Amino acid sequence: MHGNSKPPNNSLDRGELATPCSTIQQTGMTASDWNKRWENKANVRRWELTIIHPFLEKYLPSSTTHQRVIVPLAGKTADLFWLVDKGFQVIGIDCSSLAFQELLDEQIGTGNYTFEQRSPNCSIYSACDNRLVLVACDIFADELAPSLIGGPASFVWDRAALAALHPADHARYIEKLKQLSKTNALFLFSVYWHSGPTDRDPPFPISTETMNKLFSSGEVVKLDELDSMNEDWAQVGFKDLCERCYRVQL
Repeated sequence: MHGNSKPPNNSLDRGELATPCSTIQQTGMTASDWNKRWENKANVRRWELTIIHPFLEKYLPSSTTHQRVIVPLAGKTADLFWLVDKGFQVIGIDCSSLAFQELLDEQIGTGNYTFEQRSPNCSIYSACDNRLVLVACDIFADELAPSLIGGPASFVWDRAALAALHPADHARYIEKLKQLSKTNALFLFSVYWHSGPTDRDPPFPISTETMNKLFSSGEVVKLDELDSMNEDWAQVGFKDLCERCYRVQL
């Protein structure tokens, strides 16, 4: 392991996938609460996607290749290294250092990435000749700024991050992404939709109307929809669940 200091040790078994992670004020959930969910294998399995997301593969904009892409609330998504292989400079953001440490250990091995503790609540992992930078901090942290990630991004890939946040936090989350992006950035979203209560635990349903309100000054296009319902979601009370893909041009 190289870098200014060593990443913290943890006792969690390897091989589990991170869930989306951030502070959700309205539900009383904090970054610490999300990290505790790692120990709940049933919860992990509900969010799990070990392949490249089909929306990302199908709708990745070729015009943004070799530019900076942000993946918010990234966890251990396989999309991160896939985007690196596609030529992007990839910035993953998540509150869980554990998620990033496990991802890097599993994908490239201990000793092949650097770690820097930038502040008590922010650490940075770098790999692949700095083409992959993983920022472990709260998505709403003031120190999370373009200067921290090497400059504003041209492309944002949001896989279930918006749906993981309480609706009361949606507007400030989108504003945060805009702060981290260029004025003409392209956004690709995979959000959840279901007919259940809108104030239950995440994922929260995101409608086309919601997307249009959040990006009133941008161009919002619904591209696709996939049925995501399975037994794991049914066990926690969902009757229907699908993922919808939206492209937003600022």
